[in-house]
Amino acid sequence: MRLLPGPQAAAWVVAETATSAVFSLVGLLFVARVIGPQQAGLGALAASAFLLVEGPASMLFGDALMQRRELSRAHIATAFWVTLAVSVAAAAVLALLAPLIAAASSLPEMTPMLRVLALLLPLSGLAGMFSGLALRERWYRLLALRTLLGQPLALAAGIAAGLQGAGAWALVVQQVVASLAGFALMALWFRPWPAPRIDRPALRELWAVAGPQVTALVVMTGRYRAFLLVLGLVSSEVVVAATHVAFRMVDVAGSIVVSAIGRLAAPRLAALQHNRTALAEAFGMLSRWQSLGGLPVALGLAVVAPRLIEALMGPEWVAAGPPAQVVGISAALWIAGGPVMALWLAMGRTRMNLWVQGVACVLPLVLMALLRPTSPSVAAWCWASTALLLPVGQLHLALLALHRGWLWLLGWMSPALLAALAMLAGALGTGAATRDWAAPHALAAMVAAGALAWAATLALWRLLHPGSKDWLSLAAASTSGQE
Repeated sequence: MRLLPGPQAAAWVVAETATSAVFSLVGLLFVARVIGPQQAGLGALAASAFLLVEGPASMLFGDALMQRRELSRAHIATAFWVTLAVSVAAAAVLALLAPLIAAASSLPEMTPMLRVLALLLPLSGLAGMFSGLALRERWYRLLALRTLLGQPLALAAGIAAGLQGAGAWALVVQQVVASLAGFALMALWFRPWPAPRIDRPALRELWAVAGPQVTALVVMTGRYRAFLLVLGLVSSEVVVAATHVAFRMVDVAGSIVVSAIGRLAAPRLAALQHNRTALAEAFGMLSRWQSLGGLPVALGLAVVAPRLIEALMGPEWVAAGPPAQVVGISAALWIAGGPVMALWLAMGRTRMNLWVQGVACVLPLVLMALLRPTSPSVAAWCWASTALLLPVGQLHLALLALHRGWLWLLGWMSPALLAALAMLAGALGTGAATRDWAAPHALAAMVAAGALAWAATLALWRLLHPGSKDWLSLAAASTSGQE
């Protein structure tokens, strides 16, 4: 009898994303509490600058390798050596610009941190390329082991460094250990390394998909890091730290679902790229899964964030509560839009991802430059501005490409939307009734009421729609390793 799921089972994706989210959030909360708001803000700025450069290297050819129907040795060798060259160049650039970045932030102690982190860029770049090949073969267990093994080690190292008085360097130590562990595991799997070779036709074929897609992904993942850096230029370290805690709390929790669905959606939709009917049905099902899991997390955090932060972080972090609520609502709007990025990748229309993410990056930065926020709440409203239009707009274009309408999508989304509304009603009502309770007790009551309302609504929906397509098929696939 098999005790663990097969190497291609979807359960590994859930385990990977959940573990990554939990350890990232716990690591942030514990390390930040140990080193204090000012040092946490400094470490967050250094990590954001590093991750802003690390994104292009680690994402360079992963999706292009996964999306191709026919993949040759020339494609793999070209992707490997171009990735290594770009990563080394990025490391040199970051090391050279470190003093300028530190001076712009009025934090000279950031310079050695950035130079240490720059040494990780070649390792991160190759690990990202290896991950694309593993995802193509749907080796979900291998990808999950990076997190299941690396994140606990990184968290332990970060907390130990913080307790030893390392200050902001504790966050640097945490990043170093996570990067080294991830690279070591992927490098052991991808052997032998290809001989030096860059094939120009293969590079052109890969770049046709990778160019717009990697730029879109870099903008998507880097827009918050750029946002945080700009916030550091116009505000204090305390505001940066409170904003970072608020954002990370929502982002990390929501990524459990969004990252899992994205990891499953990319190879699945790519395999159906020439069958428009099957592609549409898969997109509808994936949108339902994403909303079923993501909406209660994002909206639930929007309701309980003040009590949660008070219970976990203490009264000195109370300023992070209101911005977390704003970001939670913003995240819910994006989650309800479904895995549109994976759809455009599967269809080879990666320029659509680039346009959407470009607008989502630029607008908050422009608003922040104009408003110059002096509180975390104003910064959060600048960030949330894009969620008012972009998710609906890109979903409309996706439905046009699939030759489907809004009523068709509503049919897929109805159980998730109804359950989310019921959860909100239960949590808000309980929150009002427990206003005078201690934070941990009120938090537990709100979570229990919301979860009960969510589960009861889904059970009732299933009872009234016995002939509907089974949205729990993902759980069945996770135990069998089948798609």
